Amino acid sequence: MKEKIYLRKDGRYSLRYEKGIRDDGSIHYGYIYGKDMKEILKKKKY
Repeated sequence: MKEKIYLRKDGRYSLRYEKGIRDDGSIHYGYIYGKDMKEILKKKKY
């Protein structure tokens, strides 16, 4: 599962993860936002 953590221009962190695959074969992404990396990793659920 691919994940990417970005620092946004507004100072928040964003985690993009693969949520699933759509009927047409493209990847459906989910996003988690937080004030810091610890908060994102705490919110992350699998």
